[in-house]
Amino acid sequence: GKGWKTENHGSSHAVGTAVKEESDESLRGQLPGAPSVFTMELSRTSLDTKWGFHWDPKEMLQRGVRILEKVGEGTLVESWNDVHPESPAKPGDELVKVNGVEGRDPIAEELRNLKVVCEFRRAERNHQASGQELPGASSSQKG
Repeated sequence: GKGWKTENHGSSHAVGTAVKEESDESLRGQLPGAPSVFTMELSRTSLDTKWGFHWDPKEMLQRGVRILEKVGEGTLVESWNDVHPESPAKPGDELVKVNGVEGRDPIAEELRNLKVVCEFRRAERNHQASGQELPGASSSQKG
């Protein structure tokens, strides 16, 4: 049995670990949310014009983050979505930065400008939807 053991060790080292490490590597190479961050540039002529973001009040309260609950109809964000179908703002997306600024209150200040560059992080509904209740999924919540 001894010879068998070394033989097995040799082959598993050559094939098994190399392949395994490679697959781990490729998974880890994708930063969480790296491809799923998108930037939206909006501008308005008057401060009375609403951007059209509706933030989830619960997330705002509990975690101090802006999670998009819905997009207002006929607003600047909706027109952005029409023009940029490849990177639209969708419910569940998280606003990370505005004009390069992070944080709940600083972002609130920036959103009062006439021009904003909003950086969003995509909701990871495609990757890890299993077993995780998404904030926007009110229809699937029981109770």
